[in-house]
Amino acid sequence: MVELPTITLSFSGRAKLEVLRPYVLISDPEDNILAICLTILDSKSTYSIIGHNFMVNHSITFDRVKKRISWIQVPSCYKYQTSDADKDQAAWMLIATIIMLSSCFIIIRNSSRNN
Repeated sequence: MVELPTITLSFSGRAKLEVLRPYVLISDPEDNILAICLTILDSKSTYSIIGHNFMVNHSITFDRVKKRISWIQVPSCYKYQTSDADKDQAAWMLIATIIMLSSCFIIIRNSSRNN
C-alpha cells in the first residue's frame, strides 16, 4: 500500500475542499504501481478541471444564477438519496462542464494558430 498525503484545495471566497481520494493509481497485472495520476488539469486560465475522484462523497450544486459551483460533503454517496431537483442540477452541471471543455479546446486551438 502506498502512503500518499492528504490534499486540500483552497478557492477564492475562502472555500476549501478536502479531497478524500485525490489519486488514481495505475498498476500492471501484478499490482505494481506504474503511475500516480492527480486527475486535475490546470488550464492556466480562469477555469481548471477537477477529476471525478476529487468529488467522491460530495453533493455538487451548480447555481446558474450566481454562476458558481458549490458542494457539501455527504457521509456516503451510496447511502445518499437524490431527489428529482438534484438530478436536474446534475444534468445542468454536466451541460456546463461540456460547454467549459468545448471552450477550453477552442481556446487551445486558437492560441496554437497564433504561434
